This record gives sequence, C-alpha cells and structure tokens, in this order.
Amino acid sequence: MEGGLPTPLPSGLGTTGPIKEEVHASDTLSKHNGLKEFSIPTVTNGWESLIRLTAICWITKDLDTGGRNVGTYNGYMLGPLRSSMRSFQGHIATQWKKCRQKGIPLQAATVLGPVPAVCMFSVTRVPYGTDELATAGGIAGEPIEAVKCETVDIEVPASAETVKEGEIPTDYKEPDPACGEHLGHMIINWLANAFEIKCITHRKNPIWHDIISQFPPSESSVIRGIGIEERMRNFLVSGCGIAQVKDVAFHHCGGGWRFCLVRMRDLGGVRTDNFTVWQTLTAILSLSVDYPKIVIAVDEDIDPWDLKSVFWAVTDNVQGTVYYHSLMIE
Repeated sequence: MEGGLPTPLPSGLGTTGPIKEEVHASDTLSKHNGLKEFSIPTVTNGWESLIRLTAICWITKDLDTGGRNVGTYNGYMLGPLRSSMRSFQGHIATQWKKCRQKGIPLQAATVLGPVPAVCMFSVTRVPYGTDELATAGGIAGEPIEAVKCETVDIEVPASAETVKEGEIPTDYKEPDPACGEHLGHMIINWLANAFEIKCITHRKNPIWHDIISQFPPSESSVIRGIGIEERMRNFLVSGCGIAQVKDVAFHHCGGGWRFCLVRMRDLGGVRTDNFTVWQTLTAILSLSVDYPKIVIAVDEDIDPWDLKSVFWAVTDNVQGTVYYHSLMIE
C-alpha cells in the first residue's frame, strides 16, 4: 500500500487488443454515425431532456508532467460526434485550466466497459497526480494492458468495450441542459465543457456500460461510497496515525460521500479519550473541501453500516445539552 492506496502496477503497453476490433475515424466515423451507432439506454431519473452518458472513464494527461488521470464525469449526447463533459472541480478541470492558459484544447479519451478495477478508481477521490490506471492494476493484481489511441496521445485499456477519442475545447463552454443529480435535485443554468469526437474504437458487438444515477439508492452512490470508505480509513490510520479508527462507512442516502460514520475502538483495554475522537472528526473534515457534510463517531459496539443502530446510539448514548446564545442589540 502507498498512501492508503494499492501499490501501483504500471500498465503494460501493447500494440492491439479487443478495443481495436473496429476503428472508425474520418470518413468511416461519419459513415457509422458516431455515437448514434450504439443503443444507449436511458438509465437516469427520467427527467432529463437528452440521453445522458454516465459510466464514462475520462482519461486525460497533465500538460506539464504528462501524468495520467482517470475520472468519471457524466455528460449528454449532443449529436453523433459531440457530447458534454460535466466536471466543475475534478482533476480534469485542473488539466483543462492548464491547457486554457496555453490556448490549446485538452486531449481526452472516454472509456466504457473497462475491467471493474478501473471503474472503481475512476470514481474514487485520490490525490492529484495518482495514476488511477496503474493503481487499478494494483487492486486487480496484474497490470492493466493498454494500447495507444489512434488520434490522441493517450493510452486506454486494451480490453475495454468502447473508446471515444477527441478534444475538450478550452476557449468556450456551453449551456448545460437540465440534469438530475445523485441526490434527487435538478441542476439548471450551468455551463459544461464540450467534447468533440475524432475517432471511435470498439469491440465487435460492444456492450454499452452505464450507471444508474438517481435519487438514492443508486449505483453511482454505492460505487462512490465503497472507494471513499477505504481511502478515508487509510488516511486516518496511516496518514494521521489514529490507530483507534476501526471502520469508516459512507452511506448511499448521502450520495455515497456526504454522510460519514467512523467506528472507534479501545486499544489495550484503554478507553479512547475524547481528544482522539475530536482529532478523528476534524481529520475527516480536512481531507476534502466538499465532503463529507456530516460526520458521526460511534463506539465499537455500534455497526456504522446499520443506521438504526447508529441513531439508537445517538439518541440513547448521548448526554443531551442545550446551549442558549443571546445577542444583545443596542
């Protein structure tokens, strides 16, 4: 383990693979009608006005270091050779800003249907600069075989189902159609990035991979929570040295990242002191600026994945105190 993550296994670079069984670029791309070649299901909450692409693993590179990033960001199909990319603060947004300063587009490859380990790390929030493709190899137990794209300088998993190659313009954004989000709200009046498709490669008879992303419970909340739980636990135990942390649970009712439970354990028969508990709670809130919103610490006898048990402890094991604050107005 390195920094709470599996030891990376660098991707092997091959010359071909199942993802190259069909290659459509230039005239061939238009002949096969781009994205409209595929039967794309409607898997969201039913309120969107356009078809949404949810399970995409976007692979991009840092302009300065060449470091590879893999992240999952959804978007709408805007035409046969065009889609949107909805990322407002992810690592891909940092890379996009670097390219904008240089006045060049950001090259990207969107991968559908890679091995599950790639999907898992694509949705997991890891430190910037982490190569999620190599780290996915660590959890899979073997390197992820990769191949070069046809039109962009990016490597993609050779066994994936479908890859779309292209560019994300940096000189403009466009209106983002109304979109249902993972907590059940609609996002309106936002701007999103565009993605211009230059080439599509895929297996023969590829399987289209999507994630049900809607009001919880949904697949997006579950897969996000699994990745964040282990990342947070290792951060607390290895990064912060808090050995009393036993488990961390993120519940899908909070979108898989907004609501966090941490189970503390007593070591050597010594009761975990309140200072350590508060240190843990503060550390959890320091890992990211946007998650979680709510953190609850429980004793070892409480199952953090059982919300009935948690709320029993909150209502029964806590000495309630009311604080009054008055403001004197002159």
